[in-house]
Amino acid sequence: MVIFPEISEEDFKELLDRTIKQLEEIYLDNQSMPVHFSAGYVYG
Repeated sequence: MVIFPEISEEDFKELLDRTIKQLEEIYLDNQSMPVHFSAGYVYG
């Protein structure tokens, strides 16, 4: 779990998009590895 107490919803969405793109490029022994990722956002 990662908590960002001072992040806006827009910044969180940008961070999430970058993270997803990076996880799509995971390789092991020159083979693409499937990565499953879950994220949530609570704003209060």
